[in-house]
Amino acid sequence: MDRMLIFDAVIKERQYQETKWGAAFDDQNTANDWVAYLAQYLGQVVTLPWNREVFRTQILKVMTLCCAILEREEYAPRHYDDDLR
Repeated sequence: MDRMLIFDAVIKERQYQETKWGAAFDDQNTANDWVAYLAQYLGQVVTLPWNREVFRTQILKVMTLCCAILEREEYAPRHYDDDLR
């Protein structure tokens, strides 16, 4: 698949996620929460029997979640850091 088509798919999925969950939800996630979400989607990647569409859909969700994590780290302080100071 062409890289630009992949990036377009990630942007569309990210827009869907933002509409469904919103920034307020993302802001409450800890690093452990994000890893749990990634593990959940990764666990759904491989199916028996093999299903290419499920594989692609779940990998896209993983990639898009990674984008959400990176976006969040740019704009939102981690609420638990205040406890460490």
